[in-house]
Amino acid sequence: MTVYFDRLKSMLDGEISREKLIDTIPYLGLDIEEEADKYLRIEYNPNRPDFSTDYGLARALNSFLGFQKSWDDYTVSHSGVVVNVDKSVAKVRPYLVASLVSGVDLDEESIRQIISMQEDIHNGIGRRRRKVSIGIHNFEVLKPPIDYLALESDFSFTPLHGTEEKTIAEILARTDVGQEYAHILSGSKLYPILKDAGGTVLSFPPIINGNATKLTGVTRNLFIEVTATDLNAAKDALSVMVTALADAGGEISDVAVKYRDKNLVTPDLRPQSFVLNLDYANSLLGLELDAKQAIDCLRRSRIPASSEGDRRIVASVPRYRFDLLHEVDLVEEIAIGYGVNNMKPTFPEGAFSGARERGQIVIGKLKDCLSGLGLVEVLTFSLVSREILSNANLDNMDSMVRVTDAKTAEHEILRESLLPSMFSVLSRRTIAFWTQSVLSSVCATDSGTLTKTRSYSFALVLTMPTTSTSIALIIPVVVVVRRVKKSPTFAFKARLNSLPSTAPGV
Repeated sequence: MTVYFDRLKSMLDGEISREKLIDTIPYLGLDIEEEADKYLRIEYNPNRPDFSTDYGLARALNSFLGFQKSWDDYTVSHSGVVVNVDKSVAKVRPYLVASLVSGVDLDEESIRQIISMQEDIHNGIGRRRRKVSIGIHNFEVLKPPIDYLALESDFSFTPLHGTEEKTIAEILARTDVGQEYAHILSGSKLYPILKDAGGTVLSFPPIINGNATKLTGVTRNLFIEVTATDLNAAKDALSVMVTALADAGGEISDVAVKYRDKNLVTPDLRPQSFVLNLDYANSLLGLELDAKQAIDCLRRSRIPASSEGDRRIVASVPRYRFDLLHEVDLVEEIAIGYGVNNMKPTFPEGAFSGARERGQIVIGKLKDCLSGLGLVEVLTFSLVSREILSNANLDNMDSMVRVTDAKTAEHEILRESLLPSMFSVLSRRTIAFWTQSVLSSVCATDSGTLTKTRSYSFALVLTMPTTSTSIALIIPVVVVVRRVKKSPTFAFKARLNSLPSTAPGV
């Protein structure tokens, strides 16, 4: 996010120097990537899309710096606008929520901020538009009611920034945005379309908006629609968009969304109540805050709260803070409001010190011994490729755990044996040795027969080239550690197996 100093300071209700502003921003959980004469580039956590514009940042700074001690909840007026959701979208992109924001005075930088927020939501909670996509339209050219339905690929309209009509098939095949996101609708024979009572096309979600509803420099009334495969995610995205536009001076109005089996009125910006145990918060933070102090810390994080007795706090979490899911999240907000820089490190009161687990000590000594004997330790990934397992002649690949939609073929199956990866390492050795010894990364498993036994396994791999072929000898070694009184005893078992000459490295 790019934030301009003059613009941000104009949004604050108090005076602050440039240096103080730069020092304060990181304590909100934000990272400053670049500092220039006129602007800052700030990185925010993806679970805080409300920080994707300077409106959200100014909102947080006003409460954190104490410029605003209290604030009104966002209000939603009634617009009378209706969106009818046709049953044809049920198997394509079934959910839609919407809102009307009127009286917005957006300059060039404000439009850039809102569009940047839209794309950040697409790429974050929207999962690159697969889960959620947002359309922002000029409401002044629309004629309600609006219909959300699915049509065939020969339906045509003029896409955003276009000069002539194109069919849905042409948009998907011949435009850059269509080619980039066509995979989201792959396999579908019908495609989602929003159009008004006059036939004006608002959008073809999640691909592109229609040109007829594009924003201009004089647009003041905006229609926001969010289509999704997850209704809750759609509501989350809408709450962030409309609250940012309200901070920009707009007035939020609701939209009635009529499904075949239910009716919704969106957006719903009512805050959510969380109950926090003060003792729990103090135990995690190492502080001794009373209820009044904790409430003040939450207020600095822009979360109104009240006390129920001495040890219970009821927080009223704003709708756009859907990242808060658990009591521990409120503890983090108290820490932010208290000021991480104000926390002082302390030593534990007990005289206890940490120590390595006994089994890990045994493994460490064993690895040291084997390394001293000339073995080379190999650390390989637990996720391997089908090719590596196939080369090792494993016939149980179908029963192994597999990663769905793996990003790379090199990491798609969770291995059940260390040997295929070791063979793969050996096959890449560029220098031939008469004897190769490899100590694999140690794997620990719980024994099914002895409740106080843990088994640790590794393998020695010896390859001995002959004139025509090579013979591989695998010596699995199992170390069983039994707890007998206070001293562990060790039982070693070794088994000699021969592998087919087709194995890698052989």
